[in-house]
Amino acid sequence: MGINKIFKFILIFFTLHISAQMIPFANWTISSRAPSSLVLSHSDRNRSISVSWTAGSGNGGASGCKLQFYTGSGWSDITAATNLNCDANSTSASYNLNASGWKSNWNATQVRLVRKSDSSLMGVFAQTLSCSTTSGSSSSTPLIDEDCNGEWDNSTTGPATSVCRGKSPVAANGGEVPGAAYDCGTTDNTDNCTGKTVTGFSYFQCQEPYERFSDSSCLSSLGISQANSNELYSSSGSIPSLTNNGMDILNYSCQSFGPWWLKFSSGNYWNWGCYCYYTYSYNVTEYF
Repeated sequence: MGINKIFKFILIFFTLHISAQMIPFANWTISSRAPSSLVLSHSDRNRSISVSWTAGSGNGGASGCKLQFYTGSGWSDITAATNLNCDANSTSASYNLNASGWKSNWNATQVRLVRKSDSSLMGVFAQTLSCSTTSGSSSSTPLIDEDCNGEWDNSTTGPATSVCRGKSPVAANGGEVPGAAYDCGTTDNTDNCTGKTVTGFSYFQCQEPYERFSDSSCLSSLGISQANSNELYSSSGSIPSLTNNGMDILNYSCQSFGPWWLKFSSGNYWNWGCYCYYTYSYNVTEYF
């Protein structure tokens, strides 16, 4: 065999061998890498969450991943976050948790990121959801779950009570004079009690304005107008001459009281008025 033939044989052999070795390259797949530095942010009781991560690769691109929450026995999708990109950085992207009824008692619920194509785990967020129960709100709160029952705006309507100011039973005396008789009775529908469902007498109160001073001269420029009061819890009786702290409204000279000196603006009567106060009932709706 000549040199040329031998050389051609060797060349053909190596060409076929190399070609055979290159065929598997056509079936190779690019390896995937999960995103890193997963962070979840969530405000207590709030429906909105935000998530961040550093991009991975080979996880399906723009819609390749989704968020899930732990139900207590398995994992379920967060429906607003089912088309996420694990192959790009995410910086505080916000999503709402599922609609009402999604999970009761959801404090400390875990959240994870998974690849959709094969349900591979990309990572579980170290931070969990937070929900501590609190009192209801007087107005609708569709993005807050006050009672942490997984309902975003459930409500209850029930009875409540409060106090309204009614009549001034001694106005005919020309002023609320100490010693004058008063009689509130058990019900009233005047003044602030008009139109309310009054259920009974609460208290009788008289108020008297006075000036507060920093020294005994009662001539200081630091005088501040305030009100002193007396509350009586009997529906009938006599208007008092002493305030709750024992000050005599008939004595309108300077009187020492703690670090201050007090002087009533006028004497002989409770000139800010005496009124009867009553309890009343009403329905109130609270949102949770």
